[in-house]
Amino acid sequence: MLLVSDEPEHLTHARTLVDLATGARLPTCYPFRDLVLAGGLMAYYRDLLDAFRQLATQMGQILSGQNPAEMPFRQPTNFRLSVNTNAAQKIGVVLPQAILVSADEVIE
Repeated sequence: MLLVSDEPEHLTHARTLVDLATGARLPTCYPFRDLVLAGGLMAYYRDLLDAFRQLATQMGQILSGQNPAEMPFRQPTNFRLSVNTNAAQKIGVVLPQAILVSADEVIE
C-alpha cells in the first residue's frame, strides 16, 4: 500500500499521481478528497468544515483581546474517509464491507 503525503504540489499533479498508482496497481491512500475524485482509491483527511469552525473560534478569541501566544494548540478531531469503488476495480482490489460501511463517501 502506498500512502501519499499532504504536500500541496500533490494537488497540482493529482492526475499524474493517480495514473502512476493505478498503472502500478498499488492500493493508495491520499490526503485529499480531490485525488479520489480524480480516480484515486481512497483518502483519509481532515474535515475542512470543522477546521474552519475552529479557525473562526480562534479568530473570535483573538479579536476579543485574547493573546494568541496563550491560546492552546488545537489538534484536528474530525476526519473523513472517501473511497472510490471504480478505482478499486481497476487495480483489482476488493474493498472489505467494513471499509465501505464506515466511509463518509463512496464514489462509484
